[in-house]
Amino acid sequence: MQGITIKDFKKGDKVYILSENRGRDEKPSINETTVASVGRIYVTTSDGSWQAKYRNWNAEYLYEKVEFGESRLLFKSRKEAEEYIEKCDLALWLGCISTFDARKYSVEQLRKVKEILSVN
Repeated sequence: MQGITIKDFKKGDKVYILSENRGRDEKPSINETTVASVGRIYVTTSDGSWQAKYRNWNAEYLYEKVEFGESRLLFKSRKEAEEYIEKCDLALWLGCISTFDARKYSVEQLRKVKEILSVN
């Protein structure tokens, strides 16, 4: 998958910020905002007096530049942000299948999952 880049954004675009809220008892949240400017290195968003800068990350999102705390992710659409949350949840579910849990599935089902996920 090829990621999005700064070049995919323009001033005035409606964009979506995903706060994953890792390590907290909160679910991920998605907020709509507007692109304030697009430079060579950063896409800047602005909500009133608060500005945030996002850079390329070779992913389906841009990554927030922060001095401390958790970086947020910038997406072109709400749907893309929601699908990213689902993708992370599915990856976690898949990674948690233990040998004990695998007994619920046939060897054929597990082979198909492996075949689909194998990178050739």
